[in-house]
Amino acid sequence: MKTDTTSIPVNFIPVETLGKCEHCGKIIGGEDYADSEGDEVWHCKHCRGIVGHASFGYDKPVNGCKKVRWVGPGGEWVDKKPKEDFRIGSIQVTVHPMRFPVF
Repeated sequence: MKTDTTSIPVNFIPVETLGKCEHCGKIIGGEDYADSEGDEVWHCKHCRGIVGHASFGYDKPVNGCKKVRWVGPGGEWVDKKPKEDFRIGSIQVTVHPMRFPVF
């Protein structure tokens, strides 16, 4: 029996960590920077431009920042957090918090 792999997502990303590069507009994910040091400068994996708070939808870069926009269906910025999971190409975006089993 052949397995249909067209429905298997390549990437599974929480909407809270999804962003768009402020330089090239390509989709980026917070997991791309998970191994970074806190004071490290982050670069877009597509154009190598420096990405900051605006690339992830935050209003300012420091304490008290607030998420003011999200990447929504179609890969465009939206002013309200999406309420349902969606796909952007091979990226499966979830609006639910990701939970991992505790062993």
